[in-house]
Amino acid sequence: MERYQIQSKDCLLQVYACGRFDRGTAIIFLHGGPGSGAQAIMELPAFRALEEDALCIHFDQRGSGASSYDLKKGLCIDTLTNDVLRVIQDTRSRWSVKRLYVWGGSFGGCLAALCLERFAQELTGCILSSPAISFSRSQLLEQFESMSAAFRVRMKELPQKAEDPPTPEALFAMEDFRAFIYSADNPSKSLRHICAMSSWFFQHSFHGLFDACEVPLLILQGKDDPVCSWRTLYDELAACERKTIIKRFYEHCGHEVFTDQRDAFLKEIRAFLKEEPVC
Repeated sequence: MERYQIQSKDCLLQVYACGRFDRGTAIIFLHGGPGSGAQAIMELPAFRALEEDALCIHFDQRGSGASSYDLKKGLCIDTLTNDVLRVIQDTRSRWSVKRLYVWGGSFGGCLAALCLERFAQELTGCILSSPAISFSRSQLLEQFESMSAAFRVRMKELPQKAEDPPTPEALFAMEDFRAFIYSADNPSKSLRHICAMSSWFFQHSFHGLFDACEVPLLILQGKDDPVCSWRTLYDELAACERKTIIKRFYEHCGHEVFTDQRDAFLKEIRAFLKEEPVC
């Protein structure tokens, strides 16, 4: 394994390169959390197995793992996607890569989808695994309401069941709430990252993403996923007729397709890597 850092504006991104350095094919892995760091996935059996097929590039996203960043400064879409673009550019030049794919799981799937919106032309293909993406404001607000129960228990001074509850943006702007989020009393890395992204995180809809996507796309989703709704994803894809999109929905599979359906996960990705790129 090679370890090195890449400068992306005001952050040094910690990168881990492993696998086949001689293949000319690379996969850049975008971890979830948000904020879990690359170590959360890179040692798992499915990802170790993919090292036989390609150069595997993992990196700690800004503010996670060894990529130090003050989350109080916020995380906008441009900042996050520019970090990925820097890793893409560095990977191409450092390792003479000709075919480059991005894999994103959970929040990493959201980040990968943002990259598709901004610079799909940089990629040979993209793999979304249980992507944490929504297609309307109402879906995003439902997601917020579901996740907010946990921190309402910890912050008794917040309105528990207000008749007119604050929007996510208003709540994350509250001085007392922000103080709690960035304090030692909050054990959740994800909540800190969501606060840093709160200006856009509950507003950004990916409706129309698949219709506009011109690069090959592989989507892997479990039907028993308690975090990301397979039905929401299925309904959005139903209206899309692009033949460059491969979608797989698995029975008896939760949020981690790479664990619950590891053999199928590897089979689909390996077949996808062998596809000829669309010009």
